[in-house]
Amino acid sequence: MSDKNQRLITLDAMRGIAAILVVIFHLRNVGFSQAKSAYLAVDLFFLLSGFVIAKTYDPRLRAGLELWRFAILRYIRLYPLFAVGLFIALAHRLWQISLGRPDAMTSTDVWLSLATEAFMLPSIPGMDLYMLNLPGWSLFFEIAVNLIYAAFLFKAPVKVLVAIAALTGTALVWLTVSGDGINHGPRWEGLWFGFIRAGFAFTVGAILARVHNSPPRESRIALIPMVVLIALLCVPPKGYLFGAAYELTVVVILAPILVWVGATLNPPRSFFRASEAMGDLSYAIYVIHYPLIFICAWAAEEAGIDRIIWMPAFLVVALSLAWSLHRFFDVPIRIWLNDIVRRKYAHTKQGQPTIVGTK
Repeated sequence: MSDKNQRLITLDAMRGIAAILVVIFHLRNVGFSQAKSAYLAVDLFFLLSGFVIAKTYDPRLRAGLELWRFAILRYIRLYPLFAVGLFIALAHRLWQISLGRPDAMTSTDVWLSLATEAFMLPSIPGMDLYMLNLPGWSLFFEIAVNLIYAAFLFKAPVKVLVAIAALTGTALVWLTVSGDGINHGPRWEGLWFGFIRAGFAFTVGAILARVHNSPPRESRIALIPMVVLIALLCVPPKGYLFGAAYELTVVVILAPILVWVGATLNPPRSFFRASEAMGDLSYAIYVIHYPLIFICAWAAEEAGIDRIIWMPAFLVVALSLAWSLHRFFDVPIRIWLNDIVRRKYAHTKQGQPTIVGTK
């Protein structure tokens, strides 16, 4: 089987679509309110993480890959681009302070936040888990559930994972219905909610990976989950009960179905390059976009540029930057770091890491 057939192209495209819609969702902070359900993309990311980790690391963990080596490999995968996003966010916060803006953090809070976020750990001050670069909150929960899975659950039979999914799913339903929806986790007050969201979706992804054994086949039907995903993340659910029902339907039922279909079908080869590019830029755009939005909004306001002009231009430039960072920064850095680990542990078979294409 060729590498092209082994790579799950549809999942790459879905991940890229979800990341772009998250960017559009966050443009609401500067007056553009679209993709109103795109916060549900985070649950899809957790789901994909569970699928990829189980597919990629289960055999190596069973072969004796130690937890601390697994942690190193995950940090190699996630940290380089996270550091770029953090650097941009730090520059943004310091720039706000220099301008004396009313929404600026204090210098003390900036440096206290940097002291922890530099290690991908939550900020100490404030309401948000990540005061400098908000999207870091989902990476914190992703790493947490990754480590829990690698420490305790990679050998667990499917029925145990199903029981965990049932428990976390029940908690997710209760918290969503009894609260004000599922969009919790970025703030300290939603810490446990974030663990429930990540735990449920990741576990379901791992279950799907365990029971899905067939290689993907090419089909135009693979385009359907991409279109469906766009529709699901753009629908603005209205009303308390309908909104909660919609969120839970997407997260608990529809997202797993889309991932299953995406893992089963690859698009026609004419869509391969675009789908791969979407997957390649997805993580980069996710970790760098948030501070860039505010920087570009301020620059456009100062220059008197209408949002109907600067927002599309911002998306094009940000996506191009994300793809370039992936290709010319992230991949070379990860190859170098993985090579260091490979040489250091060359005497053990399980110590030879590979670069995982999917976040």
